[in-house]
Amino acid sequence: MPASNAQALVSVRTTTTDGTITTGATHRTKAGYAYIVTLYAVATDGTVTQSYVRIATFEHSAAGTLSLIGSVTSVHTAEDLAAPGDCTMDADDTNKDIRVRITGNPGSPLKWNLALDVVTTPN
Repeated sequence: MPASNAQALVSVRTTTTDGTITTGATHRTKAGYAYIVTLYAVATDGTVTQSYVRIATFEHSAAGTLSLIGSVTSVHTAEDLAAPGDCTMDADDTNKDIRVRITGNPGSPLKWNLALDVVTTPN
């Protein structure tokens, strides 16, 4: 059986206090590797709840550039209409991080639990 590629599960808890887009989590990348990331996110203030599942592919080239390949795929979105937020991923080429970007609910702090399932292989 061939050797398996590296896999990591990252879990982060954080809080948003308003509708400003903020970084909820990051995953550091290495030059010369490709990544597929599945993001699971759930947020609640005890009254309203929202959850998301997103999948994206990233490449950190041997030359040092981190890029999102294609687009972030939305697999699941469930939002309380009284308090919609948002959750996505992007490539932070400056810091070479895969970034989770979250948007909370204006006027209501949301407690978030973010889990990233990261599979990587050398390119």
